[in-house]
Amino acid sequence: MNFLRGIVRAQGQIFLQAGWGPAVFALAAMTVASAWFALAALAGAAVQAGCALALARWDDARGLRRLREGGTRARSGIPGHDPESSRVGAKALARSRAGVIPAEVDQGLHGFNGALTGCAAVLSCGPGIPAALWTLAGSAVCALIVWGAPKLSWPESLPLLTGPFCLVNSIAVAVAVPFERAQGAVVPLGSPVHDVLAGAVRGPAASGLMGYGALLVTVALGVAIPARGSRILRIGVPVLAAALTVPLWWVITAVGVAPYTWPFVLVTWTVLALRSRQWRAGEARHDER
Repeated sequence: MNFLRGIVRAQGQIFLQAGWGPAVFALAAMTVASAWFALAALAGAAVQAGCALALARWDDARGLRRLREGGTRARSGIPGHDPESSRVGAKALARSRAGVIPAEVDQGLHGFNGALTGCAAVLSCGPGIPAALWTLAGSAVCALIVWGAPKLSWPESLPLLTGPFCLVNSIAVAVAVPFERAQGAVVPLGSPVHDVLAGAVRGPAASGLMGYGALLVTVALGVAIPARGSRILRIGVPVLAAALTVPLWWVITAVGVAPYTWPFVLVTWTVLALRSRQWRAGEARHDER
């Protein structure tokens, strides 16, 4: 695992891309708007990745402890031995030992929510202590959400995507209102960068905001839909889903919530949930035969 490589690649994962090229271009685009954006994105990615590794080590230690306690109880015949607890500990230990989390950090998968959180913090507060605290706390909470979701039985068929970023920063925006930066402190209000990150209503089509969520939806679903399916399905579903992000964006904006990437997340989750349900129904029919 290369930690520095991981936090750079996390910038490309914002656009569902794991390569170096997208990561470098994403950082360059942030730097053009403001160097503070790039610094905050790297800092947020580093915080989330660091927390993810720390939580993985904690899981590892807890798994070892459970295995030892379970083995001792089994050998001693002590009442209260829970085999299921040992299996859970073994699963957590195997996950860490296999290097799953470090490998995901190296790919940037445990950093892009933190990167977006850093950008949102600078956008809302301007560079300074409030933005730094927002980046630190928000990125850490994103890591906790990613770590805790599987433990709370979050469906494996629904990747979290940028959901943690949206949830954490939608809440943080309300808290950060007293610290809202003066207009033009980092990037002019109404500019494309501001519109894309904050979901400003001003000039959404011209800024590319209307196409941003749709682009992410088509990329995500283009990979998720099996290639063996019909061409109509492989093309029609992503296109229809992309179209749904536009009215959803307006609805979210109308209720006074910063859209961020909520349209992309909600539409993608809906389509994947329906696909998973259809797959389970097909499996059930097959079993009945």
